[in-house]
Amino acid sequence: MLGARPAVFSTFVLLAAAAATEPSARADPARTRHGLYVRLAAGASYFSDAVESDPIAPFGQLSGTLKGGAISAEAAVGGTIFPGLVVGGALFVHYLPGPSTTNASASGGLLSAPVGDIDFDPTTLTVIGPFVDYYFLPGSGLHAQASVGYGILSLGQGNERGSGVLAVHDQKGSGVSAVIGGGYEWWVSDSWGIGVLGQLMMGWGSGDDTTNHTWKHQLLIPGILVSATMN
Repeated sequence: MLGARPAVFSTFVLLAAAAATEPSARADPARTRHGLYVRLAAGASYFSDAVESDPIAPFGQLSGTLKGGAISAEAAVGGTIFPGLVVGGALFVHYLPGPSTTNASASGGLLSAPVGDIDFDPTTLTVIGPFVDYYFLPGSGLHAQASVGYGILSLGQGNERGSGVLAVHDQKGSGVSAVIGGGYEWWVSDSWGIGVLGQLMMGWGSGDDTTNHTWKHQLLIPGILVSATMN
């Protein structure tokens, strides 16, 4: 019996040590933002573009606000330069299936007067540029982003609703765009997070239509996207 006590005691010590170490063996490693960063996001937005032309005979200067719902997407690649701060390059795309303007007017010409509603063919805005994304706590999901880039607007042809008297020719414009946003992501694995991202894009530019008339654009595009980020 006395010889058995050391064996029992040794067995108890081994079991206690195993129980103490088991939780740490099961624990997940601390998640933090580091290394390669890849984000894909998509969602819905609202497109608003204050448009103004140079004089077009016989209407004069045309102006109005182009509006409509849009499908928006973002693709970004970068790297973490220190915990929580990511820098890289991003591509933003907005697709408008059927924008229209309800406040168009003409001034300074022979036919200066309010203009009827104008419906446009599908329109796209593409922006590319550098970005920063900052996570307030490297291991959590609350973050804010900003970007300044070069934007290209491809505006489809517009026709006055009903009468078709006035036609706005399709055009391409370019200029500078700025994006600010923020959201929250929830970890779904050691490297991937899924979240919600609110964005506001602003843009200023100009371009010529197919008749060589110049148009100025001021864009405002708020949106809500679902994001998937590897970091």
